[in-house]
Amino acid sequence: MAKENWRLTVWACGFILAMAGLVVGSGAYAQTGWSTDASRSEPDAKRTPPPPPIQIAGSWDGTIQDPVQGIGAINLTFTERSTKTKGILKGTWTVNFNNPPNGAINDVGTLTGSVIGSTVAMTLIPRRGDALGNCRNIFNAVNATQDMISGTFHFSGCGENHTGPISVQPGPAPTLVFVNIGDDFFFPPRVTISAGQTVRWTNNGSEDHTVTSNAGSNCRPSSNEAFDSSTMDSGTTFDHTFNNPGTFAYYCQVHGCPMRGTITVQ
Repeated sequence: MAKENWRLTVWACGFILAMAGLVVGSGAYAQTGWSTDASRSEPDAKRTPPPPPIQIAGSWDGTIQDPVQGIGAINLTFTERSTKTKGILKGTWTVNFNNPPNGAINDVGTLTGSVIGSTVAMTLIPRRGDALGNCRNIFNAVNATQDMISGTFHFSGCGENHTGPISVQPGPAPTLVFVNIGDDFFFPPRVTISAGQTVRWTNNGSEDHTVTSNAGSNCRPSSNEAFDSSTMDSGTTFDHTFNNPGTFAYYCQVHGCPMRGTITVQ
C-alpha cells in the first residue's frame, strides 16, 4: 500500500505540475495573443494630410516696399499646376517704381515657386536688362488666402541686403507691358500684346537711348504706326498705347538699327 500510495502521490504531483504548466503556458500564450489581437484590431495611426493648396492662378496686383526705392507697384501673374497637396507656381512679374531717388525703375521677369496649404514661396527672376541685375527676389508668405498674399522678400545672389513687404490681391490683367532698355539692347526684343494695351519702355542703362518707330527709310521692317520717345536719359520712361492690330518695329536713333525691337498687336 505504501508503494502504491507513493505512486499515487507521484502521479498526483505530476498531474498538478502538468496542469500548472498548462495554465501558466496558456496564460502566457493568451496574454501574448491578446496583445497581438489588440494591436491588429487597432487602426494604424494615420498622418494628417496637409491642406490642399490655395488656388492663386491669374493676375494679382499690389505694392512692394523697398528700403531704398520706396513704395512701388507690383504685378504677379501666376500659372499653376496643382496636385492634391502641392501647387507648382510659374508665371511672370513686373515691378514699377515711379519716383525712386535715381529715376524710374521697371523690373520684369519670370517667377517659380510652390504653394502648400496657405504657405507660398517663390523666386522672382529678373530678365536681361533688368534694374535688379543678377539679384533674385525671394518671397515668402505663410498665411496666404484666396483674397490676399502678404509676406516679406529679400534679395539673393548679388550681395544686396534689401528686404521688405509685398502685398497683392487678385486683379485684372495688367494694362502696362514693360520693356527694359539696356545699353545697346531692348529686352524682350519681341513682345506680343492685345489691342488697347500700353507698352512702357524704361531706360535701365547708363546711356541715352530712344524708342523710335521704323519709318522704312533707315531700318527694316517698317512700322505700321509712328511713335518716338525723343532722347531718354537713364531712369526715364516712355509709354505708347497700341490700339490697332499689326506689327510695329522700332529702333534706337542713338545706336542705330542693330538696337531694335518689335511689338506685335493682336
